[in-house]
Amino acid sequence: MDSFILCLELIYFGVGLLTGILLCLLLEGKKKQKLLIDENRKLNIEKEKIQVFFNDFDKNQRKVSRIKHDFNNNLQIVYNLLDNGEIQKASKFLEEILDNISEQ
Repeated sequence: MDSFILCLELIYFGVGLLTGILLCLLLEGKKKQKLLIDENRKLNIEKEKIQVFFNDFDKNQRKVSRIKHDFNNNLQIVYNLLDNGEIQKASKFLEEILDNISEQ
């Protein structure tokens, strides 16, 4: 009978030990899961910041392209006016451009 009780005690001890180990593993897994969720949240915030940066960059790039296009057109107009001897018209055109730039 004593050996039977001893076996039962060993079984209970083993079950308790396994339960404790499983609980520790479960808690450790939950801790890691929380850390991964937090890291994922931080990465998503960084991703959004990068997307905003590149969207702004793209907008600015398009603005620069439009300004460059307009500038080239204005230079071509001035060149043609000067080439045709219309110095007064070229001068007036340049004054208008400078006025528009200073108003912005």
